[in-house]
Amino acid sequence: MIRHPRTKTRSRTRTYTSLYYSSWISTLLLLLAGGALADQLNPSLAELQDSGRLQLKAWLEPQQAIVVKQQVVLNIEISSDTWFTAGTRIARLEVEDAVVLRRQSFAVNSTRREGGKTFTVQLWSIALYPQRAGHFELPPLSLTLSVAGENRQAIQGQLTTPALGFEVELPAGLQARESWITGTGFRVQESYNRKLDALQPGDAVQRQITFVAENMAAMMLPELVAREQPGLAVYQKPSQLDDDNNRGAYRARRTESITYLIERPGRYLLPARTYYWWDLDTRTLQQATLPERLLDASAGAATAVAQPTATAPDRNPWRLPVLLACGVIVILVIGTLWHRRRRQRRAPSQSPGKVTDRQLYRQ
Repeated sequence: MIRHPRTKTRSRTRTYTSLYYSSWISTLLLLLAGGALADQLNPSLAELQDSGRLQLKAWLEPQQAIVVKQQVVLNIEISSDTWFTAGTRIARLEVEDAVVLRRQSFAVNSTRREGGKTFTVQLWSIALYPQRAGHFELPPLSLTLSVAGENRQAIQGQLTTPALGFEVELPAGLQARESWITGTGFRVQESYNRKLDALQPGDAVQRQITFVAENMAAMMLPELVAREQPGLAVYQKPSQLDDDNNRGAYRARRTESITYLIERPGRYLLPARTYYWWDLDTRTLQQATLPERLLDASAGAATAVAQPTATAPDRNPWRLPVLLACGVIVILVIGTLWHRRRRQRRAPSQSPGKVTDRQLYRQ
């Protein structure tokens, strides 16, 4: 029996199609098997943590004798015996009656040797500032991270920090105060761009005030708001906040820039200001003071009103007699002319066309 050529072509096409699908299915099975094998070779983050290859620690600094508005740092340390393949994300922390600040955008990276292995370490820090006395509870935080597993495969997942708590106290010296700060090394300084006396209307005085403290955030430092006075305009720039962290040592700086413009003559008093702070080193209440300052523009007032008046003495004593004498002379001349004119009208009239030499002379 002879087969038609088209029948042979169809059989070959079916054979190639079956081979294509068979290879595709085999590849898919191999990938699934490889994924399952990779899953067996790469354990989860929880399994790595249980085996000690991945470590998570969380603690507070300080842990005792915490005062209201004192900085409390939550440290979170993650260490792996391989390395991190992606950035770590930490859930947002919210604590009631406390200010929470993420004072650093990146972790402090380091390495350490432990049990004959080298661990890659990430240290994260979150600052808290309790605003009342009593007990505070920090909820568990969720961390999303990725570390390298076997065959350089990334292992991603989430870990959770343990819950932590601490106690906050209010010393007796602070109970009568409405406003204060808590830290170390607090100081306040001010400077002016010119002398504050002999000012004139239109003069501008620039004032700069700087607050500095240790173990504190810049936003927790005092804020100075300048007040306007009649005749004195005030222009204040937004506060400049600077936070510095040098190996765990926090330094805060707040700068206030104010310009005073003298609009009218006068004397303008900038009142003194007193700032209270609880020194964590001596555990005592301290204070820092800005002395009062006087912007003296009173000299401009004397210059503005210094004009001659009617009561001022005349520098030329002969001016009045001379003026009186001139007035008398003018009156005599006018009277004489008027008298002569009247006599001329009473005299007999002369013939028309004849004018004597005397009459011409008088005219």
